[in-house]
Amino acid sequence: MTSGPPIPDYKRVFSFGVRKGNAELVEKLNQGLLIVKTDGTYEQIYRRWLTVEDPWSKWLPYFKVVVVGLLVLAGLVVVLQWLVRRRTRELKRATVAMEAEVAERRHAQAALQQLNATLEQRVAERTAEVRESEERMQQALRISRSFTFEWHPATEKVLRPESCGSILGLTGNEAVNDTGQNYFHRVHPDDRARFEQMLRDLTPAAANYAVEYRVTRPDGSAVVLEEVGQASFDSTGKLERLTGVSTDITARKQAEENLHKSTADLKAANATLRVSRAAAMNLMKDAVEARQAAEQAENELQKANNELELRVAERTRELEKTLQDLQIETVDRIQAVEILREKEQMLIQQSRQAAMGEMIGNIAHQWRQPLNTLGLFTQRLGLFYGTPRFNKEFLDSSTAKSMEIIQHMSKTIDDFRDYFKPEKDKSNFYVIEAIKSTLSLLESNFHNPKIAIDFVERGNPVINGYQNEYAQVILNILNNARDAVIERGVSDPRITITICCEDSRAVVTVTDNAGGIPDEVINKVFDPYFTTKGPQVGTGIGLFMSKTIIEKNMGGRLTVRNTDTGAEFKIEVEHGTQN
Repeated sequence: MTSGPPIPDYKRVFSFGVRKGNAELVEKLNQGLLIVKTDGTYEQIYRRWLTVEDPWSKWLPYFKVVVVGLLVLAGLVVVLQWLVRRRTRELKRATVAMEAEVAERRHAQAALQQLNATLEQRVAERTAEVRESEERMQQALRISRSFTFEWHPATEKVLRPESCGSILGLTGNEAVNDTGQNYFHRVHPDDRARFEQMLRDLTPAAANYAVEYRVTRPDGSAVVLEEVGQASFDSTGKLERLTGVSTDITARKQAEENLHKSTADLKAANATLRVSRAAAMNLMKDAVEARQAAEQAENELQKANNELELRVAERTRELEKTLQDLQIETVDRIQAVEILREKEQMLIQQSRQAAMGEMIGNIAHQWRQPLNTLGLFTQRLGLFYGTPRFNKEFLDSSTAKSMEIIQHMSKTIDDFRDYFKPEKDKSNFYVIEAIKSTLSLLESNFHNPKIAIDFVERGNPVINGYQNEYAQVILNILNNARDAVIERGVSDPRITITICCEDSRAVVTVTDNAGGIPDEVINKVFDPYFTTKGPQVGTGIGLFMSKTIIEKNMGGRLTVRNTDTGAEFKIEVEHGTQN
């Protein structure tokens, strides 16, 4: 018996039995089986007639699926447990970090509240200081008979303090709720056209002005105002705002008129004194001649000699009376000179008070930008409060910048106060410090228009004298140099201040590049009431007072000369003792 090769994919193997030795039949059977296996007939016969169905075979696929599902589910459970444990660890770490952050935020919030309270206290203190400084400034304005103003042409509204009512003769309500049109009607009719023309002449390039005019009060009296201001224009060149300071100079004008009258009286007294002196000399000459004639005729004309002696005696009495009158006139003249000196001191003080208005305008201009910046810092604190950017570094930076601005504003007030502080005794002071403090008060005047200041230090001399009066001399000369370069339209305006020592003198020169002073008037610039600016701009007493301060009060010299570029004023004062 032999059988064909089994089909490996089937569970049972079937064979054909053939007698041994019948190789041909075996070969035929094998060939037939190969054919039916090849064409698929064998498989059909096997499945149709020879297959025995297993009762579990139909459930086997489902069982496999269930087993595979359970394995997959077990794997998912293991993975989910691992993910849960890992997420639990992460949540624990996050909870710990969050608790630490909450504690840190609470600590930061407590520190921030403390800093906020400190900042509010500092702001309150600084606010009180600013208000006190403002009250002192208003007090200074009231003492100097001055007031500030701001006029908006678009709305015709005029902003002024109530203190101006005592100067203009208005009640508080009329002073505060005034308009530009009403104010123009109060300007004296003789000055109104000139005042309005001055306003029309203002341009963005020439925005600063200074003018004197009269205002009629409601009771009919007139007050003379000296006004210094600055105009602001919009992008189209239209006048947008006018700000400045007005000072009542009625008393000063009256004093100037009295000074003119006193000067005329003094000149008349000098002329009378010269005539009296000539008459006395003639009388003395006549007496000598008479005495000589008497001696010559003594032997010949005794009787005539006696008569001549009587005449000489009479002439002597007349001469004594004349000498007494001359002594009285001399005393009167000395008293007049003393009065003139007092008036010179009064003029110096009035000149300083007149400069006060311009100084206040400078301070207001210098304060405007710092105040705006300080307001922005304060607003920024409110805007950033509660945001991530509001931290200690941001608060410290804002506080430091605000304090720096406030200290700069405080220094400006100190310089202004020291400049107008009265001095009774001479003291030693450094020239450089006096000049720098004066420049700090004039800082805004040289920024618009831009004027370069060259400071040349070739020494640091000390002067024994009156520092504030010396600073006033520097201020007058610098203002004249500024007016000169502006009036002549110098393209690159420049003022050079040189400090040096020559022998035993402290020397300061102030040079401009405005082209110099005409030769026909250079010798008159120190004369009283002489000015090249016109009566509406200059009074003619600035350089006269400066020369009086340097030469009479401090024993120095003040001279002027022309250089290749412009005028040079030279101040020479003897050295003081250096501390």
